[in-house]
Parts: sequence; structure tokens; C-alpha cells
Amino acid sequence: MRKNSVAGWAQCRSLNLYLRVARDIATALTQLSRSGIVHGELAAKNVLLCESYVGKLSGLNTSRGRSSKDYSKRWMAPEVMDGQRPTLTSDVWSYGVVLWEIMTSGTQRPYGSIATRDLGEALDHGYRLPRPVACDDVIDSLMTSCWRINPVERPTFELITQILTTVINSEPAYNDFVRIIRYANSIYISIYLYIYIYIYIYIS
Repeated sequence: MRKNSVAGWAQCRSLNLYLRVARDIATALTQLSRSGIVHGELAAKNVLLCESYVGKLSGLNTSRGRSSKDYSKRWMAPEVMDGQRPTLTSDVWSYGVVLWEIMTSGTQRPYGSIATRDLGEALDHGYRLPRPVACDDVIDSLMTSCWRINPVERPTFELITQILTTVINSEPAYNDFVRIIRYANSIYISIYLYIYIYIYIYIS
């Protein structure tokens, strides 16, 4: 069965698909966490998509220690950046980054405007990834809850799975909400451009 990385699926612009893949990942991580297994290197590049667009985890860190040198700080929880070993709660932080990657169609690098060496300080000062256009308040709140600085305040993967399942089951209403927001944004931009062109032609 052919598989592709989530990082390269920008052409699949289905909100329902995004949510289902996010739930697939959370479900797999729920099973790992119940066995006390820490993934340690969560990133979109380590999530594979089958032809049926079912998300599969790969890249499990089997060293039972610190993250490998190839694992970027852009997915690490702050405590792991500071030298602590990866834990289930640091996996939750990394999952939040993966969810952000999914909701941005895998087209953007996390913290793209910040140098890796400056990232830890930025996070300590409260900087977080910006809200993707495709997110409503529920998904945005879910992501930001994964990035709480206190590890014990982050949600469990079981809770994340439950939240995503609830959103997917109410997906028609969810899609309508996002579609309205996008339409409103497009109308706003159109009005802004119209005013700008009018001023440029008739007033300047």
C-alpha cells in the first residue's frame, strides 16, 4: 500500500480529511500512552497517509532517552529543549504542532519567522504558533491547550481524541461555520480593494 507523508499533501484541501487524520494520530497516540510508550519525535514528516487517507504514525524514537539530533526544536516542548527526557506530556505539545501543520495544509514551517536558536526564549515569553485560517475556536483552543507551559495542564490524547470525534460528528455545522468565516473574510478583502481602487482612480 502506497504511503505519503502528511507534510506533502497540500493538494488534499478537505477540512473533514484534516480532522480525521488528526484524530487518527491522536487515537494511535492514545494507544501508545496507555502502554506508557512515548513517541518522542512527533512531526508531520513522521505521519504517513495510506491511499485511503488514514493517518499512520512512524518515526517512533526507540532510544528510550533523549530526542535524536535530527529532531528539530520546532516540535519540542520547552522542557525537552531544556534537556529533560521526552514524556507523554511533551508528546502532547508536539502533537499540537502537528495539528497546526495539518490545518495549514503542510505548507508552512512551524515558527518560520523565528530562528531555531531563538525559539526557546520566544516560547518562554508566551509566543505561540498563529491560528490557521481553517480553525474555529474549538480547534484553536485545542491546539493552544497542547502548548500550555505547565505539562500537567495539557490535555491527554484520550481527551483530544474525544474532542476531535465530537467535532467530526458535527462536521456539517462545523464546515458551515468555517465557510461563513472564509466568505466574510473574502467579502471584507473585496470591499477593501474596491475602496482602494476607487480612491486611487477618482481621488488621487
